Amino acid sequence: MVGYETEEQQVDAIKNWWKENGTAVIFGTVIGLGSLWGWRFYNEQKIANQEQASQAYTQAMTTLEAGSEDAISSTQAFIDSNADNNYGALAALMLAKVAVDKGDFELALSQLAWVKKNKVSEVLLPTVNLRLARVQTELKQFDAALATLAEIKDDAFKAKAEEAKGDILLLQGNAQKARAAYQAAVLAGGNTGNPALQIKLDDLAETTLADEVVNG
Repeated sequence: MVGYETEEQQVDAIKNWWKENGTAVIFGTVIGLGSLWGWRFYNEQKIANQEQASQAYTQAMTTLEAGSEDAISSTQAFIDSNADNNYGALAALMLAKVAVDKGDFELALSQLAWVKKNKVSEVLLPTVNLRLARVQTELKQFDAALATLAEIKDDAFKAKAEEAKGDILLLQGNAQKARAAYQAAVLAGGNTGNPALQIKLDDLAETTLADEVVNG
C-alpha cells in the first residue's frame, strides 16, 4: 500500500509540476524548434544566394570576354549588385584587366581603387596594390604609384613590388635608385623565371659604367 501511495504521490507531483511548468516547456520547445528551423533556413538561403552569385559571375565574365557592346556596362551592373562579396571584387579585377588590355587606364584605375576601398579579403590586397601601381605609372602618377607600392608588405610580392618601383624610378630619371630597386628585386628572387629583370639591371650597370667613363 505504501508503494501505491508513493506512485499516486508521484503522479500527483507530475501533474502539479506540469500545471506550473507545462506552458513554459511547450513555449521553450516551440522556440527551440523555431530557432533550429530558422538556422537551417538561413544556411539554405545563404548557399542558394552563393550559387546564384556564382552563376551570375560566370555569365558576366563570359559576356565580358566575348567583348560585346554592353560587356562593360553589364559587368559594372554585376559589380554594383555584388559589392559586398568576393564575386564583385573578382569581377572588378577582371574588368580592370580588360580595361588595361584596351588601353583604358582610367577605367582600370577606378575599378582597382574601388576594390581597394571595398576589399572583401585581405588576400587580394597585395595583388590589387601591385596592379594599381602599374596603372598609376601608365597614367604618369609616379608619386602615387610609389606610395601604393610602399603599402605592399607581403614577402611573396616583394620582388614584383621592387621591380615596379625600379621601373618608376627609371622613368623619373633616377637611375641609381632604380638600380638599387632592381637589385632588391633580384635578392628577393625576382629573377627566377623573369630574365627581363636581370636585363634591366645589366642595362643600368652598362649605362652607369658608360657615364663614369664619359664623366671620368
